[in-house]
Parts: sequence; structure tokens; C-alpha cells
Amino acid sequence: METALTPGHAGRGRIGTYLRSLPAVLVMGFLALASVSSGTIDHLILGQVVTVTAGEARDLGAMLLGPTGQSQPVDSRGAAAMVHSHLDGLAATDVTFYASDGTVVYGYRTERIGSVAPASTFAGLSGDRPLVTRSDWDPFSGRLATERVLVAVPNPAGGAPLGYVGLTRDVSPVLAELGLIDAATAALLLLLGVGIYLLLRGLYVSSTAELERTSRELRRAYSEVSVTYEATLRALSSALDRRDSDTEGHSMRVTAYTLALGSALGLPRGDLLLLARAALLHDIGKIGVPDRVLRKPGPLDASEWEEMRRHPEIGVEMLAGIPFLRETLPVVHFHHERWDGGGYPAGLDGEHIPLHARIFAVADAYDAMTADRPYRRALPQEQAVAELRRGRGSQFDPSIVDAFLSYPLQHWEAMAALAGTSGGGTQVISRLLDDPSTAHPQGA
Repeated sequence: METALTPGHAGRGRIGTYLRSLPAVLVMGFLALASVSSGTIDHLILGQVVTVTAGEARDLGAMLLGPTGQSQPVDSRGAAAMVHSHLDGLAATDVTFYASDGTVVYGYRTERIGSVAPASTFAGLSGDRPLVTRSDWDPFSGRLATERVLVAVPNPAGGAPLGYVGLTRDVSPVLAELGLIDAATAALLLLLGVGIYLLLRGLYVSSTAELERTSRELRRAYSEVSVTYEATLRALSSALDRRDSDTEGHSMRVTAYTLALGSALGLPRGDLLLLARAALLHDIGKIGVPDRVLRKPGPLDASEWEEMRRHPEIGVEMLAGIPFLRETLPVVHFHHERWDGGGYPAGLDGEHIPLHARIFAVADAYDAMTADRPYRRALPQEQAVAELRRGRGSQFDPSIVDAFLSYPLQHWEAMAALAGTSGGGTQVISRLLDDPSTAHPQGA
């Protein structure tokens, strides 16, 4: 005799069928999401690389071709010194300067000097938009990945360009770093998919023992997701510190200081997590600052400061399209604003500046003053604290300076010493997130 299925049996059967097919659906969905996320990150970073390369090429073209253009070969020795001084930091493998009629006036390949490029070489160039071509790259073949950027050198008087510059550079290191970021993103999303599957499976399981076991698995899976996520941010922050050798170790120290201040101000753990991520990424926009400015061994001139001051807005452009980093944008964007409105990029004042950015600004200023730079030695701790007092109510939020001063000086010295050791920064940050009370003077 056939047994009729009750609605409950039928419902559980349908849910069971759904759960059995869910892993494949989640894997496909999260792989697609990983592909989209990686593509977005790759596009943003490679776009910044093209912008920097094109800008260097135009600047060099204007200097070498002169204000009226150059139709004859230039002095090779003088040109070589000028070109190499600008392009060595870009890993340039080839460069060619063309007069407005297509005549090659200088290039790394001297046999081409004097030849005339066909008009089709420059077809498609319009305004400031460069022509970009990239070679295919196989990381296992040992072949370089190259990117050629062809730009028109604008004529200050208007009309036809003074000439053209074709610059080829090795972008293998950039692509290798992007590969690591893409892999970390894919792993993060796949782990998130595992967590979601375990959650739905736990809802289906009826026994208490099964629910408890599934809950433990979920906690472990989400812990792995969190560890992978934070490790990815710290790896990116470390890569930025290595590029800007003047501030190596800065991100870990300033993150520790920021968390201590946030804890002293009574921020909840969720805000402290956000502060930690924002502090690690606050200078991400420096990826778009040329090496000749970022690595200059001395004070910057006015035009170089103009380029440097664009890094908060570049950082916002890079992170705005990444949903899980969107909450870090206020710190990335406004960490150079001043309480009196004299900062940049927006000139915000007082409480118009987001709280997290005001907290970070005090921690950042303290670390900048107490760390060595090529053009000056670190200030003594007492002098740095005196500068913070002097900036209270003008550069900094008075309440945050007061929170900083509530700690004994030895507390900051000990935190800086531990954060500067191998693995010490991670240890301090983890301790402050796990138990914020350790940030207070009585718990230090």
C-alpha cells in the first residue's frame, strides 16, 4: 500500500533537495562574484598605473621636444641622462620620442632615430586619452609583462600636438601583486560561501546535538574568513609601507595608536574594527603618487605637494567600488582635515569632520612626529606631546587630544616599541580588539 506524504514530509523533501544542490550553486555564484570583484580591483589599480605612466611620458615629452616642438634628432647624451632620471623608477624597457610629423628624434633604440613612423601609429589619439597596449603574460614562462602607453604632447599654444611619446614598461611586479590579491579575494568569498551553506544546513537539522555541532563549524568557518580578510588588508598595508620606505612600519603603529584612542573614547567593538581597517588602508591612494614624489629624499616643493595631496581622493576612487571596504572611506578621505578648517581635501572643520577621521588624525600626527624621516630625526616623545597640546583646538579635536593625554607617556613608548617588532604590531592590534580595556592606562 502506498503511503501518502504529508505536507511536512513534502516540504522537508524539497528543502533537502535544495540543500543538496546548494553547494554547487554557492560555489558557482561566489566564483562569479570573485571574478567581478577581482576585475574591479585590477581595473582600478591598472588604471592608476596607466595614469602615472602617461603623466610621466607627457612631462618628459614637453621637456625634450621644447615649447615649439622638435623635428631634428636631439643630443643623445643629454637626453639619455634626463630620460633615465625620470624613468628608471618606472621600470621602463623602451621609450620613443616623435616629432609632430612622426620623425623619431630620440629613443632607447638608437637605430630608429631619424626614421618616420606612419600616420597610422598615432591613429586614435585624442586629447589626454592615451593608447594602451599590453602583452599577454604567463607567470610561469619568465617572459616580462609589458605595457606600452602612447601619448600626445599637448601644445601650450593650442592646435596640433608638439609631438608624441611611446613608453613601454615592465608591469610584471604589478600583475604578480594583483594575482595574489585576486587569489585572496577568491579564497575569502569561497570561505564565505562555505559559511552560508553551513548556516542553512544548521537551520535544516532538527536535533540539538546536530545544531550545536554545526554552530561550532560555522564559528570556525567565519573565524577563518575573518583571519583571511584581515591578513589580506595587512598584506596590502605592508606592501604600501615597503613602497614608501620613509614610513615603513607606520601603518601598524598608527593602527595601534588609533585603536587605543578609540577605546579610550568608549567606541564599541564594531567601530574599533572599522577603525583598524581604515587605519591600515588610510594611505592606499599613494599607489597613484609617482615615485619621484613619494620617494623623494627631502622636503617636497609646491607642485610636488599638489600631487601628494591628491592621495586621499585617489584612495576614495580606488575603494568606493569595493562594498566591504566602503565604511573605511571617511578616514581615507578626510584624515588630513583640521579642526579649524585649514586642512585638505575638503576644508571641513569641527564636527563636520567624521569622528573616526578626527581620531585617526591625532594618532597619525603623533606617529609622524616620533618616527625618523630622511630629512629630519624623530622628535623626542615629550616634544611630540607638546606639539599635540599646541594643536589642541586648532589642528585637532580637543576631546581627542585630551584622551591621548590621559595615557602616561610610557604607555605610548611601550606600544610603539612592541608594534615595531616582527609580529608585534599584529599582537598589539589583536589584543586591543579582543579586550579594549587593555588600551586604558590602568590596563596598559
